[in-house]
Amino acid sequence: MDTAEIGKRTRQENRRLTWLAVKQNKASYLMIAPFMLFFLVFTIVPVVMSLPMGFTDFNMVQMPKFVGLSNYTTLFLSDKIFIQSIRVTLVFALFTGPVSYILCFLLAWLINELHPKLRTIFTLIFYAPSMANVYTVWKLIFSGDSYGYINSFLLDLGIISSPIQWLTDGDYVLGVTIVVQMWISLGAGFLALRAGFQNIDRSQYEAGAIEGIAKSSGSGLSFPSIVSQHGETLHNLNADGVLEQGRLLLCDAGCETVDGYCSDHTRTYPVSGRFTQKQKEIYNVVLAAHDHVARIVKPHMMYTEIHNAAYMTLAEGLVALGLLKGTAADAVASGAMTMLMPHGLGHGLGMDVHDCEAMGERSFDFSTIADRAAKSGTCIYRAAWRIEPGTVMTDEPGLYFIPALIDKCRAEGLYKGIVDYDALEAYRDFGGIRIEDDILVTEEGSRMLGDRKIPITVEELEAAVGR
Repeated sequence: MDTAEIGKRTRQENRRLTWLAVKQNKASYLMIAPFMLFFLVFTIVPVVMSLPMGFTDFNMVQMPKFVGLSNYTTLFLSDKIFIQSIRVTLVFALFTGPVSYILCFLLAWLINELHPKLRTIFTLIFYAPSMANVYTVWKLIFSGDSYGYINSFLLDLGIISSPIQWLTDGDYVLGVTIVVQMWISLGAGFLALRAGFQNIDRSQYEAGAIEGIAKSSGSGLSFPSIVSQHGETLHNLNADGVLEQGRLLLCDAGCETVDGYCSDHTRTYPVSGRFTQKQKEIYNVVLAAHDHVARIVKPHMMYTEIHNAAYMTLAEGLVALGLLKGTAADAVASGAMTMLMPHGLGHGLGMDVHDCEAMGERSFDFSTIADRAAKSGTCIYRAAWRIEPGTVMTDEPGLYFIPALIDKCRAEGLYKGIVDYDALEAYRDFGGIRIEDDILVTEEGSRMLGDRKIPITVEELEAAVGR
């Protein structure tokens, strides 16, 4: 198929899709049809008809007589009033066009940032001009006697000694006309932009503020932020979805200090503002593991000891919920936890967000993870990592219900007698939960980094989303 044929088929497909869109939105097109009819008859048709008439001599009585460019020659070379009119029109258009739009934009943006009640009041104030009797209002303001508002004000201040004829003096009438027109156009233009600002997702402002804070101090983000309703996809960077009621929103983000050191925090929020009972239960299991790790970390511990402590706490919670059978120790020993938390508890944090990733190890080959998981009950390297004073590590346990991974383990007969696969069916669309904070190991123990505590309990997160 040649290029011409491809282009022809593309145009045909575009026409088909356009007509389909029209049929799907026919009610909308019917609603605007009366306006379009009037616009066509009283705007488009007169403009189109005027173009050929410009080349004729037409006195509205006799038939038009073609005269070529003589009308335009007379206007541009001989008619001083026309040239003056063009100059005045350009000045008028400059102020009532771009300047008016900028003012509408700034006012709409500023008012949109106010408290909702103040927004309503100021919106009414700035929209009122479009509903008022413009002639009466501005005739009173610019009245040429001493009782006009402008003249009275200037006379009281001693700026002028006699009233100014604002509406008849050629030195002032253009400026007055511009002011009045900008006032009139403020109403509709301002209201349209206000509606647009209201439809902007507030999270866009928050994301911009976070990045702006980081960059204002000469730093940046530690890594591309992970903001997703698919928490079961560990590093999902797609953030173009629409928030849905009942889903969980996982936010994993961090920024760098001016010295280049990274932070890394994760919270999982209920989109609807309230956790479901099932979400609350799983969240509290993850939180218990997070808090347990924060309590036990101390100098000279092996990383694997901390990781397994998190696994044990998670397993205990899942046994209590009936998703795992037997004991928590049995679940960890079998490697079953690798199906529900297929990553290490945390990682080193420094001038890289995953600092010294393969500490003490020669290779870092993800292809061997499955084999090691089956043999050792874990999914991580870092087996040689000993936690020493000055170490910064992340504390980020999680539980993830990954349908493809669960189905694979079930089909292969893994973790029989440990995992209740039937019970897991109720969690296929659950997603994932992760909680993450940064721990500094000290000489005596450890502490969480950060002067301000990020909301972390179920109640705190629900209150934060509820705002």
